[in-house]
Amino acid sequence: MAVRFLVTAVIVLAVSQAHAGELPCTPVKKGVIQLDGLLGEWHGVTPARASGSAMVVSGRGGWNGDGDLSFTVRCNLTRDTMYIAINVKDDYFVRANKLSASDHARLHFGGRTLYVYPGDLRRSRAVVSWNARGKRRARGVKIAESMQKRGWSVEIALPLRKLPGFRAGSPSMRASVSVADTDHPSAKKPQHVMRAPFSRISFAQQRANLLAFLKDKGFRASQIRFKRNANVVGDRRLEQVLLVGRTIGIVGDGLPGGGYFYLNLPVSSGRDVRWIKLVDLNGDGLQEILVQLVERASNGRRELVAIYRYNDSNQFVRPMQVEVLKAQGSRYIKNRFRMLRRRKRKRGQKRRGYDLWFDKPKAGGFDQSSYREAPASDAFPILLPWGETKKRGFRFEGEEFSQL
Repeated sequence: MAVRFLVTAVIVLAVSQAHAGELPCTPVKKGVIQLDGLLGEWHGVTPARASGSAMVVSGRGGWNGDGDLSFTVRCNLTRDTMYIAINVKDDYFVRANKLSASDHARLHFGGRTLYVYPGDLRRSRAVVSWNARGKRRARGVKIAESMQKRGWSVEIALPLRKLPGFRAGSPSMRASVSVADTDHPSAKKPQHVMRAPFSRISFAQQRANLLAFLKDKGFRASQIRFKRNANVVGDRRLEQVLLVGRTIGIVGDGLPGGGYFYLNLPVSSGRDVRWIKLVDLNGDGLQEILVQLVERASNGRRELVAIYRYNDSNQFVRPMQVEVLKAQGSRYIKNRFRMLRRRKRKRGQKRRGYDLWFDKPKAGGFDQSSYREAPASDAFPILLPWGETKKRGFRFEGEEFSQL
């Protein structure tokens, strides 16, 4: 029998500010950003500003002030695309004989660097590449540039599915932007390189959702024990699954009713949650949440493996839980728990699921005569070393499970 839990959903309206060292990436509707190199639609989007000699990471001695080289970076985000706008102050725009020595922007994502060489709209065309020489073109990335009297600007559209280091549902990602400036067409390398003052891009709505969940439950970010991206709801987007204390939080955009909901586990405190795992048990592409819990009483304790999943009625249900340990003082009975991937994927399944097995009952300090506990009625009871059944398996198909 499935046990249903009331799930609280809260609509989050506030957008949080980015922390120092982060570039905020603001959510916008598709079509708001027109990829034309002009930055009129970016008015009001919070920029990161690179100016002053402290931001020059190469060629500081020959740098002649912000008019020589300085820039701003802005970021917007739709459901499937990140847009970056870079507006550069530069006294000379140069497309050098050597491409890597030309004026250009460098976007660093997840350990990889995207080189953006704008064209001059007359003789040279723009080049976007994953290496400095322009020989590994970045497929799917689109740019538009605009030449100005004292500088240049560029808009870049980056498909999220191809963006290194991006994980849907995460409140931020590692990223930075630098601009290289060349003053002579015959130069062999740029004279100056300036880097913007951020090392991460933060996604405003995702961060707002996370902070709202933490505030609602009275938690601090440092108390998060477990955090992983997974698809537990089934809307083709990843959510953040968090464990804080005895609470499981699901945080993400487009959740039913708002930006997060949570489930309080039936234990006394966070120390009674042994572990949490995200596993696609039935092969439908959604992850179930497995936890091992400790229940304590005056005369002993027991541990259970419980399974929670999100169902078609927009609720979390606990279809089953199984005892894996019963103890009184130093005396105990315990079972082994394993997850085994199925050998074959059934028709209609996205991937192979997992079967759950409980076996190898072992006793310490108890024997058949001294163990007098009645079998559990709220869970599959623990296997006993002297019992007839020494092994128990479960298989999930859709929302139902069967014993093997």
